[in-house]
Amino acid sequence: RPVGKDGGRLIEGTLAYDFTDSVDGFEASNGALTHNAEDGTILMAFAVSGATELLFNDAVSIDSSLYRYARMRFRFGPIIASPEQSLRFSWFLEGSETYEAAIDAGDVDLYVNGDQWHEIVWDMENDINVSGGTSLWTGTVERIRFKFLNNDPDSTTSVEVDWIRFEPGYRGQGE
Repeated sequence: RPVGKDGGRLIEGTLAYDFTDSVDGFEASNGALTHNAEDGTILMAFAVSGATELLFNDAVSIDSSLYRYARMRFRFGPIIASPEQSLRFSWFLEGSETYEAAIDAGDVDLYVNGDQWHEIVWDMENDINVSGGTSLWTGTVERIRFKFLNNDPDSTTSVEVDWIRFEPGYRGQGE
């Protein structure tokens, strides 16, 4: 676990929230978050139509100099409508008053991929944020959030997250 904070563990240079024993300090907005001990996953059930779904952790301490990539393995529950879903990752730097500009991951076409497991990677060094610039991945990150865009009970009933990882970058990687 990161020093003095809830959740996460280091695996060979990777900070992993693997949800083996708990929700690892994560919370959900607009729905219920439950831990599945048998599968080692968390399930976020959507509640209010038309509202943005957030999975967040306000008690992290991530040294941004150690990690370049955020990676998530997830799958959606039964699909009702709205074929394209996308995810947004944003963070809150220590001493900051607002979240940094977010990075969107590419859309996932659920009519093609249905409820299969998906892995999404955000490159905090090279990805362009939603404002058109590069994001400030510096210093200590104290809050993280994942926003499931286009998701609500009108499109799907839930999202299941297997793990979330922060991985180091290596010289030459991603260039």
